[in-house]
Amino acid sequence: MKPYIHVDFKKTKAWLDGIGRNQIPFAAALTLTRLAQESQGDLRQDMGKFFTLRSERRLKGGIRIKPARKADFKRGTMYSEVKDIDRFMALHVIGGTKKPFKKRYVAIPSRESIAQGVRTTSGAIKAAKKPSRIASRIKAFKKNPRKRKWGRHRKPRPFMQPRSTGQPFIAERIGPERLPLRFLWGFSKAARVEAKWPFFETAYNVALKKTHSVFTEAFTQSLRTAKTT
Repeated sequence: MKPYIHVDFKKTKAWLDGIGRNQIPFAAALTLTRLAQESQGDLRQDMGKFFTLRSERRLKGGIRIKPARKADFKRGTMYSEVKDIDRFMALHVIGGTKKPFKKRYVAIPSRESIAQGVRTTSGAIKAAKKPSRIASRIKAFKKNPRKRKWGRHRKPRPFMQPRSTGQPFIAERIGPERLPLRFLWGFSKAARVEAKWPFFETAYNVALKKTHSVFTEAFTQSLRTAKTT
């Protein structure tokens, strides 16, 4: 009498087919999403190394992710995404020329204005310090000669005039005489912004260093949650 062993691999095959059909796409989507989350965390953590964060919560909150979808696995279009929704941050990543939006010039605050706190704690320009508001004051001075006179309680007198290049600037006289002056704003038809934020490099390094470990963890999780038949 010979021993006879019968092994039915149908259930095993069905389970393995289910792994390939359901769990691998799940693990892949989970891996891509977690890598995007890791990149988001590193980008937010390192922002202070490259920027003066006057509104930390707002700027860091602009870094968003889009999770990968399991349904896209079969189509071969599965991806996750990490991006910054603030358009002005793009120039800090790739560099380029900042051009005026609906205006003739780009307004650039002077060092004196910055030192005096031209911005709020959130990073926005204070309403009273905006070039448009100062321009309104200049018009008011021109219309009302009395306001031009320097008195004990008079505020510094702003004025605008062009440079030798033709581009204007705003300054103010801080006394009854023509001098001394305090420069407030300069204007340029364009401003060069240097690339200084390694956005792509940060995300690439996360993927390079962590893909294997993140996928291993995600696949292990998918096996624990796989349904047995």
